[in-house]
Amino acid sequence: WGLILTYAAYMQSRHGVVKNAVITGVGNNTVSLLAAMIIFGTVFATLGARMPQAEVLSIMQQSGPAGTGLTFIWMPQLFAQMPLGKVLAVGFFLGLAFAAFSSLISMIELATRILVDLGLARSRAVASVGGAGFLLGLPSALSTSVLANQDFVWGVALLISGAFVAFAVAGSYGAGRMRRDIVEGAAADWDPTRVWTFLIRVVVPVEAVMLLGWWLSFVWREGTVPWYDPLAGGSLANFLLQWGLALALLVALNRWMAVAVSLRIGFFPRVVRRSGHGKA
Repeated sequence: WGLILTYAAYMQSRHGVVKNAVITGVGNNTVSLLAAMIIFGTVFATLGARMPQAEVLSIMQQSGPAGTGLTFIWMPQLFAQMPLGKVLAVGFFLGLAFAAFSSLISMIELATRILVDLGLARSRAVASVGGAGFLLGLPSALSTSVLANQDFVWGVALLISGAFVAFAVAGSYGAGRMRRDIVEGAAADWDPTRVWTFLIRVVVPVEAVMLLGWWLSFVWREGTVPWYDPLAGGSLANFLLQWGLALALLVALNRWMAVAVSLRIGFFPRVVRRSGHGKA
C-alpha cells in the first residue's frame, strides 16, 4: 500500500486514478493467477505420473521458503521440456529480474520521498535508503529461515496496512467525499459509483477483520512452535512482536514528521527548508 501511495503522489488528475487502479489490480491478479496455473500444472505433469496426488501436494508445500522453489525449481523443468526452452527461460528470468528491480525502485522512492520532505538532499536520501535496505536485507539473503519468517510476517501485514487505508478513507476522510473528489477532479476518469463507497465502508473492513482473526486463530492452533514464544520464528507472539514494534515506531514518528513537513522544518540542519518569511 505504501508503494501505491508513492506512485499516486506523482499522478495527475488527468491520468485517471480509478482507471489506473482497476487496470493495475486486474492486470496484476490475472498474471499471478496465470503464473500459478502454469507452475502447478508443471508440477503435476512432471510428478503426477510417478507419485500420488497427496505426495505431489506435499512436495509443492515444501518447495523452498516463501515459495521460491516453485519458481526456481519447477519453472526450469518446464522450460527444459519446451521447444526453445533455453531462450524462453532466459526471457522469463530476465523479466522476473526487471519486475523485482522496478518494485525496488518504488520501495526506495517511498522512503526517499519522506527524507527529502524532511530536508535531506535527494542524492543523500537515495544513498541512505539504499544502504539501509541492503543492510537490513542481508539476514534474509543469508538465511532462508529468516527469509521465510519475514515473507510470512510482512506478507500478512499487507492486510493490516490495507485495512488502515480503508479505515482512514471511510472514517477520517469519508468515502463519499473521496468519491466526489475523484469524479469532479477528472472528467475523463471512470466513476467508481456507490458500489465502491459500500465496499470501502462495509465490505473491506469486515473482510480485513475476519481474515486477520482467522489467520491469528490458525497460527495459534496449528503452529509448529509454541505460540507464546516471541523469539521463535513462526509463532504468534513473534508476529505480534514485529508488528507491534513497527507500529509503535510509525506512530511515534508520524506526528513529528507531519509537523516537520507541514511547517517546512528540515530535520537535517544543513538543508533547512525556508518559508516565505525566512527560516521556518
